[in-house]
Amino acid sequence: MTRIIVGGCNGKMGREVASCAAQREDCKIVGGIDINTEVKHDFPVFAKPADINVDVDVIIDFSNPALLSSLLQYAQIHKTPLVLCTTGYNNAQVEALKRVSAEVPVFYSGNMSLGVNLLIELS
Repeated sequence: MTRIIVGGCNGKMGREVASCAAQREDCKIVGGIDINTEVKHDFPVFAKPADINVDVDVIIDFSNPALLSSLLQYAQIHKTPLVLCTTGYNNAQVEALKRVSAEVPVFYSGNMSLGVNLLIELS
């Protein structure tokens, strides 16, 4: 069973990821990260990655560029793979995530829309 933390868990995409995971038997959301720590799910919500106190296999992030630095630090310390789906990273942030990807698996896509990614692939 893959244990997942969802960054931005109280946002639209975070809620969607949690809903999709709830319908599967091979993964489970074990926690979320959100500036709004109100618990709207059946898992704990942490204000920042450093607060995570559960075992995790991967972090899927649909939050805000401001969270990236602390996510990268957590990933490096705990060797936790990242799926980064947040838009709006600046050049320095993209370079930082590239550096961390040499140590930890990182999947980065600024847009998870099927149509946008198909257009990128075709062009």
